[in-house]
Parts: sequence; structure tokens; C-alpha cells
Amino acid sequence: MLRDGATTRTRLAATGDLPSVNALHARCSRQSLVLRYLSGRRRLSAAEWRVLTSPAAGLTWVTHPADEPDRVIAVTHVLHTERTPGLPPDRDAGPGPAELALLVDDVWQCRGLGSALTRQAVTVARQQGHSELHALVLADNRPALALARSLGATVTSQGSQCTVRLSLTRWDGTAPRLLRGADAGVRPPVKPRRAVPDGATAPSPSG
Repeated sequence: MLRDGATTRTRLAATGDLPSVNALHARCSRQSLVLRYLSGRRRLSAAEWRVLTSPAAGLTWVTHPADEPDRVIAVTHVLHTERTPGLPPDRDAGPGPAELALLVDDVWQCRGLGSALTRQAVTVARQQGHSELHALVLADNRPALALARSLGATVTSQGSQCTVRLSLTRWDGTAPRLLRGADAGVRPPVKPRRAVPDGATAPSPSG
């Protein structure tokens, strides 16, 4: 439940959600898309969405109003990233760092949804054993940077962009054990209803 009393539901995304996700992109303003992608991307291809919803890539959630299951109003990603580019992953070292990315429908912004989804992403990333959650944020995205700092993240300015890094390890350097299902704060995957595009063009992902 959001600050204004509206109720939303969040579940793991499926490949069949792409039309609804692209409809979300079509409704979003250019500013919202730039804040998400650092460009005005208007559509996700089927191949990009398959990658983003693949367990090998990480976790992706879609959020919809409680009474409109086919209307996606937010997409959240927690994606695996390499510790050291070019080197094979260390299977004994856990999942390593993860990247957070979030897109919220303009109509649903400034109502507490983005903050709630960010906090959920932090919780799940920690439960999954990730050592760090990071994101690239535009320097003028003050609400996102304020939220990151409130969660204990470090913010490093790089011109017009900022790198946000939040450590997820405990003081002893370890991460909590993996939790699944309801304990992970999301509903298990369900077969999505067949979504029909709303006729507008929509975008693609860039991590």
C-alpha cells in the first residue's frame, strides 16, 4: 500500500510480460526514460527481455495496480555483474555484486512506489548473497541519490553521473543465506495473462 492508499502487487517477471512492459515505456516521459537508461530509449526487444527475465541474468520484477494485473507500472532489475571483467567467476565466492535498475510510470512517481521497490531490491539482493548493489544515477536525480544515501550507500560523482554503491555484507564480511519464495519478498512466478499492446511504441534496456 502506497502513501496515498493505492495498492500494488509485485511479482517476478516472465517473457509474456513484454507487451505490457513496452506499453509502460510508451507511457513514460522522455525524462523518466533518460533517468532510467541515460537515454530516451522507447522499446525493449524480445531478445533483450528474454535476457533480462532469464535467471542467469539475475532477477526482474513487474509491478501492477492490485486491480489491473495486465497494466505494468514499474519494472525492477537486480542483475548479476562480474567482479573483474574478463576473468571467470569464482563459484565459491557467491553471487558477487549486482546492479539495480528501476523504471516507474510517471503517474505513479512521488507516491512511495520507487522507494518501496528499491528497498525490496536491497533486501532480496542481500538475501540472495550479493556482496554489493550498485547503480549509475544522473547527478540531477536528487530523489534517487537521497534515497541511496539514506540506505547507507556511497555516492561518487563523475561529471553528470554518479556511481552509487551499497555494501550488502555484514561486519564479518559474509552475506545472509539465500531465502526463497515468500521469504524473498516477492510472489513466485505465475503464468502471465496474455497482454495486448496499447498501440504505442515502447523501449529497450541498457542495464
